[in-house]
Amino acid sequence: MAETELAALSAAATRALLALVVPAFVATFDALLRLQERFAQAQADHAALQAEFRRRQRLPQPPPQAAGAADPPAAGKRGSRPRGQVSSAGERRGKRGRRPPTRAKAARNAGLCVTERRRIDLDPADLPPDALFKGYRRVLKQELQVTPCVLQFELARYYSPSQRRTYQAAPPPGWEGQFGPVCKAWILTAGYDLPVAQAPLLRFLTQLGLSRSAGTLARLLTELPARWEAERQAVRTAGLTACPWLQTDRTATTVNGQPQTCHVLGNPTFVHYETRPGADRATVVRVLRGPLPDCYLLDESTLGLLRKKGWSAAQRSALEPYCEPFLRSRAVLQRKLRRLRRGWDRKQEQAFWECALTAAYRWDREGPPVTCLLTDDGAAYHGISREAGLCWVHELRHLKKLRPSYPLHRRELQRVAKQAWGLYRDLQAYRAAPTPAGAAELRAAFGRVFGQTVPYPALQARLRLTRKKAARLLQVLEHPELPLHNNAMELAARRRVRKRDVSYGPRSAAGARAWDIAQGLAATTALLGVQFYEYVLDRLTQAQQIPPLAELVRAQAAALGLGRTWATQPPLIE
Repeated sequence: MAETELAALSAAATRALLALVVPAFVATFDALLRLQERFAQAQADHAALQAEFRRRQRLPQPPPQAAGAADPPAAGKRGSRPRGQVSSAGERRGKRGRRPPTRAKAARNAGLCVTERRRIDLDPADLPPDALFKGYRRVLKQELQVTPCVLQFELARYYSPSQRRTYQAAPPPGWEGQFGPVCKAWILTAGYDLPVAQAPLLRFLTQLGLSRSAGTLARLLTELPARWEAERQAVRTAGLTACPWLQTDRTATTVNGQPQTCHVLGNPTFVHYETRPGADRATVVRVLRGPLPDCYLLDESTLGLLRKKGWSAAQRSALEPYCEPFLRSRAVLQRKLRRLRRGWDRKQEQAFWECALTAAYRWDREGPPVTCLLTDDGAAYHGISREAGLCWVHELRHLKKLRPSYPLHRRELQRVAKQAWGLYRDLQAYRAAPTPAGAAELRAAFGRVFGQTVPYPALQARLRLTRKKAARLLQVLEHPELPLHNNAMELAARRRVRKRDVSYGPRSAAGARAWDIAQGLAATTALLGVQFYEYVLDRLTQAQQIPPLAELVRAQAAALGLGRTWATQPPLIE
């Protein structure tokens, strides 16, 4: 239609024409968005198939893209972010003003103890005749003395003819084996807290002039004292009983070439590592139970978990005659359900035992159950604890992953992200001074931010999904001591990642157990303000100058008030 014809149209004709054109344009626009999403998904599937093909053909994988390399520019896409960079550190911390100057050097030297004094004078020949002595200027210098020390113990020996037995004096505690306690403590600190791989650690010991072997060093790093495992379990029990909530995360660990998963548990008082072959919900429950044996429960709570797993009403009703309110072993339950299990496939069998194990954990009173579990919304953590918290950083990271192609969508995404992170900072402020009025206001603000309507379909779907998680995201309104994010366990998992980067992975089950014990104790001592080297030296020499870590965990949990709102009845917000 020509411009003259459009100009001659009446208002009614123009409205009628727009009523025909606008729906067609909107439908075309929506179809284009769907095609773009399908194209992006096809690209991702193609890359995954290429990687799988290379793996099956034993071909070398392409080198990973550098962190600063950007995605290839797409049509209408400007200012694309570097691939894989979805960090939310800037939004989480907000704008910070310039920090005032501090006397960092004076604070750093305040704890130093002078061990030696040296006076340095000037040559009188270099001074003018009228120079007057004004005293000395004190300057602190730090030095490290690393010298090998070889001790020869003369152990008394006695022989008893009547008993036909030789008695020999034992070396002091910590001097078992080839190395002394200081050397052992330094090696264990370097291997697990720094961390340093065995090969460069062995070269360093050689350069110091110590006689060593690769086998001796490997045994020192893997054969840890049995009392360390006992203290590790005591720390875990104290951390779970002193605080009703727990944070958890996981990361990969290769054990003797086989992929396994390192589960990380903790709160502001302790960190616990547990490497196991599985990463499903049953494995998480076993990690939480610790050394306790598996037990199973078949009752109404088990049927509720099975309903969420997709079991039909007929399948659940067939289990009702076997429901009993007490724990049973797997063998006993297998015998009772022998006829029913014949009609289950492998997936249903796995789902049943997983739900029965989870229900037993929530019901059992023998071990310390977790009241609230703060996670990153992984499916393996659902339904384990009675209450659940969700990490805001992980949830809002979905907004950073959206890649709008049109200016309108980019502006909407920026606006919504700004509102979401503003709400996050308001929640952080609420944690410092919680009030019922503030909690009600923040609940209403959550509904306004994530319940709004936006013209960006992908963003609208994301907001709808986030709003369904309101109960877990707003757990902090009832319990302000609960963190808003899971970064503490992210940092704890990074310890394992750094150790994995330099050492690849343990080569035996004993090595994996040593990694869990030493790294857990190192991370826990860091939270408690204890130097790991001093802790290791104290435990090796049995000096007992450092109290048991379990006592320190309970004291710090009480000082921080980690469960104060759970102990208060009723809670702060109904």
